[in-house]
Amino acid sequence: QKQNMVSKLGKCTWCCCAFLLVVLSIQVAFLPQLLRDTVNSGIKDTLIVTSNSSSGYSSWADPSSGSDAVPVWMECRFFNVKNVYEVVNHGAFPQLEITPPMVYNEISVKYNVSFTKDKEWAGYNTWEYYTYNKDKSYLDPKTELTIISPLVGAIYYSLKWNVIHNIT
Repeated sequence: QKQNMVSKLGKCTWCCCAFLLVVLSIQVAFLPQLLRDTVNSGIKDTLIVTSNSSSGYSSWADPSSGSDAVPVWMECRFFNVKNVYEVVNHGAFPQLEITPPMVYNEISVKYNVSFTKDKEWAGYNTWEYYTYNKDKSYLDPKTELTIISPLVGAIYYSLKWNVIHNIT
């Protein structure tokens, strides 16, 4: 009877193994394609906008609002001339210091959106504007700075360098 019980347990074990093997075989054969199709469908629904009723339309038309917004900002730094009097009155080389950043949030909104009948093309206008970000900025926009225009500065210093080195 003990041998009969071992035989039944062995058969049961083999049946369980065979069942698991069949289930895993089915998963290996069909699951990757099912997952691929599901992911591709989700990507298409979210990223491909073909009408105003598409699921990703609102985040495409106004990417700076909503829960899935990605913040975009512009950081401005300047080269401030420290010795303005000497530069203007005595022709001295400017002593420059880089300013702390002034940060502006970039907001971009698409409007007058229209789609072609075949849903291949979209036409729209874009409105972009910037708002001062007080939390990220270390320089007040009302701070007075003295900067040199790169073009004017390049011409001035190339002429001065030529005079110093007697090049005509």
